[in-house]
Amino acid sequence: MSETQEKAEFTVYTKSGCPYCVRAKDLLQSTRRSARVQEIDCDSFLSTPAEKEEFLATMATYCGRSYRTFPMIFHKGQFVGGYSDLVQYLERQNQVEEAFAEFQEEEVNA
Repeated sequence: MSETQEKAEFTVYTKSGCPYCVRAKDLLQSTRRSARVQEIDCDSFLSTPAEKEEFLATMATYCGRSYRTFPMIFHKGQFVGGYSDLVQYLERQNQVEEAFAEFQEEEVNA
């Protein structure tokens, strides 16, 4: 993973014609407006079956496991998963942020 990708808050690997790639980008734009999102179009890596297999093998090293569908989403360099995984991830993050805000409010009022 490049230094630019590691600096992005979210990195989304996409391919053309992928409705879940569009949904993931839209979700990040609507829920994380201030987040730096980098999109990487993978079409040029998927031209032939051999190139696709090489790309997926490389991505498996970044993901920590075999992952063969798009999008492939990373948050601060850590693999999140695909669109459904992103939804769950953001829901968990929101719950943690809400709990922390409640804790801070209780500390101030104590």
